Amino acid sequence: KLVSEYTTENVIQMTNYQAKESMKKYKNLKNWTDTRNKGKDKSKVKFYMENSQKYSGNSTKRPTYLDILTRSEASIIFKGRTRMLQVKQNYKNKYRDLVCRGCGQEEETQNHILQECIHIHEDEHTKTTINELFNNSLSTEELQKLAKKLQTAENKINNIT
Repeated sequence: KLVSEYTTENVIQMTNYQAKESMKKYKNLKNWTDTRNKGKDKSKVKFYMENSQKYSGNSTKRPTYLDILTRSEASIIFKGRTRMLQVKQNYKNKYRDLVCRGCGQEEETQNHILQECIHIHEDEHTKTTINELFNNSLSTEELQKLAKKLQTAENKINNIT
């Protein structure tokens, strides 16, 4: 039972230990619920949750790439899925403007860097779609290629002087 379910009579009949334990359970549940609800509206959490459900169908299952790939490969895919690649839009407070360092024409968003920027992508095979980024059924070789494409795009945009 939660503390909120107890009547005054029930609480009076509890020992001090029982009352303290009930209060701990209630606080833990409340903190967990509050934390989960706060994260729903944050843009990066929202982006990950919406796209993982849309493209992979199940956001609660541990992605297989975490077990298959090297730590750096898994890390770059995770960064891409959670909008944590080092691009201006993902770190707005770090930059004065949000204009792309590559082409200088568009806003430097993760989508722009992965799919649109003409400075980074010389042809179609270097581009990464959001569907590809969230696809959990890729083979190990395809996941490694994806990690390499993400790393290359991030390196190219961050090495422009």
